[in-house]
Amino acid sequence: MAALGQGTASWGHTGGTRPATIPPPPPTGTLPPRMLRVEFKGQPYDWFNLDEMGELVRSEDFVNTLRENIVHYFSVPYDCQVVFDEEGVLSTAADFARALKGSRPCIQVWDVREMPQDLREQAAQKLAVAAAEVARSQRTLNAFPGRAGGGSRPLSPWPVRVAGQVEAEPAAPCQGGPASVGALGPRLVGVGPAQEPRASFADRLAVGGTPPVPPPLAAGPYPAGPHPLAMSARPMMPAGLVGPSLLPGTAGSWVPAVMGGSVPPPPMPMEPVSVLPGSAPGLRQYDVGMRPPWQDPSLALSKECMEVTLTKDLSDANSRFGFANVPSVDGRHLLVTWVDVNGLLARWNRSYPERGVREGDLICAVNGAMDDVEAMRLQLQHDAVRMLVRKGIGPGLLPPEGRA
Repeated sequence: MAALGQGTASWGHTGGTRPATIPPPPPTGTLPPRMLRVEFKGQPYDWFNLDEMGELVRSEDFVNTLRENIVHYFSVPYDCQVVFDEEGVLSTAADFARALKGSRPCIQVWDVREMPQDLREQAAQKLAVAAAEVARSQRTLNAFPGRAGGGSRPLSPWPVRVAGQVEAEPAAPCQGGPASVGALGPRLVGVGPAQEPRASFADRLAVGGTPPVPPPLAAGPYPAGPHPLAMSARPMMPAGLVGPSLLPGTAGSWVPAVMGGSVPPPPMPMEPVSVLPGSAPGLRQYDVGMRPPWQDPSLALSKECMEVTLTKDLSDANSRFGFANVPSVDGRHLLVTWVDVNGLLARWNRSYPERGVREGDLICAVNGAMDDVEAMRLQLQHDAVRMLVRKGIGPGLLPPEGRA
């Protein structure tokens, strides 16, 4: 495996395609920040300070975030990424955690479609050796399923029992040694009142071939629903939404009163609602007599965040949003850690400086998804995004090179 070059540039923040600058020497007794360096096509990039990520660096979510950032900034599809460090190919979260432990962590990103043939063959050979070692460890673990100090469990943990019978089930002996019941003697199975014979799922498969299939549910006495309406017809609303209450005695509650019997109650009748006077024919407004049960959460965020819209040019293969992000500490937002000077976000910053997005800003929502970093990162895979961004999280969360 070809070893990764350390490069001639220093460990300063590059900010996209800018060449790395030489940082001033750190004060005596202090260690420089552990910036993650990513090399792609011979060009080094400093992304973010790993010391500020904490335990997140050792999680599988961090690896997924790292790979998704590679998709955004280098336009390398997820399934075409091959990541190396000085030891070889990084495959699992444990591999990445080991590679990021060093004082000067550095990884090299390759597009498998552009890798040299000899490098690809060497990587495949080492992965085959690692796969053989993993398979050997799995065979070793599966050969001795028992716990230390006790016998191995049988294949079926629920033995077949006869009603009212007390059965002694001694521990199964381990291969190569005598059986031992231990200091407490044999375990008693079936102690208590008489029960119906019960077999495990595996025993039932062995006796009957396949488990019994429950009969289908009987159809209800009521029709499936009203006939579909024409597009020109007025919309239908449940009558309970228009009137003062749903059922007598419920006082407008959404929970209907408990009805006797096992037959479900019939569906509520449907009645057309009236169109408010003065409304335009194309924009109908309806008065349902109560407040809607849902509300757009992004409306509250829009008052304290700024809106940013980015759209990729499908005719340009190099069109990308051009910014890096990692999950925030609370796991509800995306922290912007790097902005590519050639990306769409940098172009937005030049066009709208009063609404520019800088390193250290928080992305609160993407295409309506909020409070869930995985959902927001999934929305960033689209060609057009609408983001709500909050300015200013404080200089303590950024590397020294990225502070204003």
